[in-house]
Amino acid sequence: MAEHAATPTSGRFALPLVETRSLQDLGLLVVRLSVGFELFAHGLQKFGQFGGTVTMQGKHVSGSAAIHAQADGLLQILGYHPTVALSWFLTFTELGAGLLLMLGLLTPLAAAAAIGDMFNLVFGFLWQLGWFGSAGGPPGYEYVVIILAAAVAIALVGPGRFSVDRALGWRLSGYPWGITGVILGLAVGTFVLTVLGPGFGGAHIPGP
Repeated sequence: MAEHAATPTSGRFALPLVETRSLQDLGLLVVRLSVGFELFAHGLQKFGQFGGTVTMQGKHVSGSAAIHAQADGLLQILGYHPTVALSWFLTFTELGAGLLLMLGLLTPLAAAAAIGDMFNLVFGFLWQLGWFGSAGGPPGYEYVVIILAAAVAIALVGPGRFSVDRALGWRLSGYPWGITGVILGLAVGTFVLTVLGPGFGGAHIPGP
């Protein structure tokens, strides 16, 4: 009698392999949409969506005024330069990376952009505030680290079956694409932080 090889479907509660992969792909879609929308929404804020941008003086602005407000406010205080160019770059990075992640298009590149963005937010600003932040003050870096970790995971694992990359037949995941995406994001993030920004830990933010 021929022996039956063990399969991933063996076991009382095991799901068929195809169904398991579909659930994994669905999970990746949820993660991609969540991270991508978060970035995309922050970019859209500069153009008056989701309540728009509020300056440090409490004024609501949008468009070019919001870009310059970000440059003259937070980026200047944190020690980044040139502030206006970086403000435009940051805005379109959020829009571009967010949209590409939601679509699952050029996923390693989109994940790299998200990694670089979150890397600077953690180590150029929020690090000094601690994990939870302070009562009544800015939040800590707990939330942003989750976005950063999710972007790293997306780069390594890939976009899944429900993506434009997969529809086009592009297998942009694993090695070398995933590793390259993570390294690129960290390298660009480190360059911006240390050459164009305040360095690790960020500039000291005086209390109110």
